[in-house]
Amino acid sequence: MGFVNLISFILSHNKKSLQIELDNFFKALPDEDCSITKQAFSIARQKVSPRAFIILFQAVIRQFYEDDFKTYRGFRLSAIDGTTLELQNTEDLR
Repeated sequence: MGFVNLISFILSHNKKSLQIELDNFFKALPDEDCSITKQAFSIARQKVSPRAFIILFQAVIRQFYEDDFKTYRGFRLSAIDGTTLELQNTEDLR
């Protein structure tokens, strides 16, 4: 498992067991035709310096503020709506 794949997997939102997530991760990669055990992943993860995540975070922040963006009254406006709404399965709504 290369460094880029290792970091990508760590940052992905894993919800299932580690081995299932590893198998699914490698199935989704077009150029990878291999698998990795959870033990091998844990060993590789221990070798990653926490500094790598700090550098990655700083790069994301730098790009976020360098991009050209529209403002509202001089402020960058961001919003998230966590509302969930279930609509009835009717012919009119479809």
